[in-house]
Amino acid sequence: MSPESLLQKRNTQLSWRVGSHVLFWLSFYLAFAYYHQIALTPFEDSPYGYLDPIHNTLGLALVFYALVYWVFPKLILKKRWLLSIISFMLLCVVYAVITYLGETLIMNYCDACREVIGKDNGYYLEYLDKGFVKVMVSRLFSLGILLQLLVYLMIPLAVKGGLSYHQSYVRNLQLAQDNVQLELSFLKAQLNPHFLFNTLNNLYGLIIQERTDKSAQTVSRLSDFMRYTLHDSGEKLVPFEKEMELIKNYIELEQLRLNKTKISFEFDTDGTVENLPPLLFLPLLENAFKYVDDYGSNNFIMIRINAFHNKLDFLVRNSFDMEQKVAEVGGVGHSNLKKRLALHFPNNHSFKCGVLDLSYYALLNLKFQ
Repeated sequence: MSPESLLQKRNTQLSWRVGSHVLFWLSFYLAFAYYHQIALTPFEDSPYGYLDPIHNTLGLALVFYALVYWVFPKLILKKRWLLSIISFMLLCVVYAVITYLGETLIMNYCDACREVIGKDNGYYLEYLDKGFVKVMVSRLFSLGILLQLLVYLMIPLAVKGGLSYHQSYVRNLQLAQDNVQLELSFLKAQLNPHFLFNTLNNLYGLIIQERTDKSAQTVSRLSDFMRYTLHDSGEKLVPFEKEMELIKNYIELEQLRLNKTKISFEFDTDGTVENLPPLLFLPLLENAFKYVDDYGSNNFIMIRINAFHNKLDFLVRNSFDMEQKVAEVGGVGHSNLKKRLALHFPNNHSFKCGVLDLSYYALLNLKFQ
């Protein structure tokens, strides 16, 4: 198995991720124990060489996970510097307590360890016998425990940083690939053949009826719609007003083929939402006009957009034939929409759709930073 496939499994499967953490700390402990054997030669035949690394490894792991999964994302990234410093100091205290308790337990319950320490380093036993408070004060105020912790943390933090960088790199490549696929999919879907055919057919009917004003308006709207979808949609962001104009044109063009459906479109804004990804709402509008029941009574399409305080709420509801399978509504359009939302609004959006009060609805909430 290649390193790339191993990293992929680690990043995507919980069991592999947990296993990699266990393997790392086991390796860290063995490295500690090996160092005791080759560097601290008086302890090479003593259980102390295998017991002492235990509390160091446990204490370091606790501090590492607290730093990586709490202090860094919750405090440092949010620039809460004072709380970050206080939290790190508290972690130093926790590490000092764990190491002290570990050393004390070894000296109290391992006679062989106490004997070898007493022969080689008698003052160390006297130091531990001073009691918890004195030992903690001396270690913390001398900054020795802080320097020790910083040195030990360099290795796991370096490994974590390397893995995070690789994971971010792979994710960015995947997003870029997905973005290209989305662009291709949207280019294919921008001019729905059925929509274009229906619009031209309706335009032909208007011309036959000699409704020249209506025909001219239809040609103008179709021209604006095609220009927008073919050219302006290539931009990463488009003005909010342009997107609203697109929706208006789309509604007017689709309304030509609907005889009994009541269509309402309302939008209101305070100007805080200035730009949007192009054609963001088009899949939801296409579904509404595609599945609306234009042959029954009380059929409707309701579209409402509110953009206030850097937030946008989009709601579309439509009546539909209840005999149709609900699962058929959405499909590729919704799938592409969700991918675009994940790309443009990570952790700043919500999307819900379903059947409510004999109508189908799609609700989209966006938060602009």
